Amino acid sequence: MDHFLFFSLWAFYGLLIGWVLLLLFQSGSQIGDMAGMTAAMSVGMTAGLVTGLLLPMVFHLPFFVSTAAGMGIGGGVGWIAGWRGGPAGILQGWLAGLMGGMMGAMLGVMVPPAYHSSLFRLMNVLFAGVLLLVFQLIRGCAEKDRRGSPIVFFLVVGLFLAISHFFPVGVDRPEGLHGQNSVFKFSLVDRLIPYRGIVIEAKFSWIKD
Repeated sequence: MDHFLFFSLWAFYGLLIGWVLLLLFQSGSQIGDMAGMTAAMSVGMTAGLVTGLLLPMVFHLPFFVSTAAGMGIGGGVGWIAGWRGGPAGILQGWLAGLMGGMMGAMLGVMVPPAYHSSLFRLMNVLFAGVLLLVFQLIRGCAEKDRRGSPIVFFLVVGLFLAISHFFPVGVDRPEGLHGQNSVFKFSLVDRLIPYRGIVIEAKFSWIKD
C-alpha cells in the first residue's frame, strides 16, 4: 500500500473531527442547548461508528478489542463535543459515542469480506455527510460570528472522499512499514459445546501470513 494513502486517510479522519470540535468550542454560547446536544451526539456517534467498523474490517482486530476501542474513542469525542452543553450535552455525546462504537464493531464483524470495500466507502460518505451537516448547523447558529469557510471545509471533505476511494481495504499498514510485510488476520471459529443442549462458542485467533 502507498504510504501516502495510508497516513493521509487517518490524518483526514482526525482533521475533520478536530475541525468540527474546534468550531463548536469557538462558537461558545451562540449555539443553543438543542443544537449543541445534536452536534455532540452526531460527532460522537460518527466517530465511534467509524472506529468500531474500521478496526475489525481494515486492521482485522478481534471483536472485543474493536468494540472497546470504538466505545472509548467515540465516547471520548462525544464527551468533548458535549462539554459546552453541560452535563446534558456530555451525557448525550458520551452515550452516543458508546453506542456508535458498539454498532460499528458489530457491523464490521457481521458483514462478509466480499462487501468490505463497498461498506468502507459507504461509511466514509456517511461520515463526511454528517460532519458537513454539523458544520453547517454550527455556522447557522453562530450568525454573528461565522467562523470557518464552508468552501474550504467542502474541499477538504472532497479530498478525503477521493483518498478513501483508492484506499485498499484489507491491508492494515503500508508495505514495509516498521520492516514488516506480514498482515495479521482475524478469524472467527465456531465450536459446538454440549451443555444443556447445544451452545455455540465464538473463539478468536490470530493468523499470521
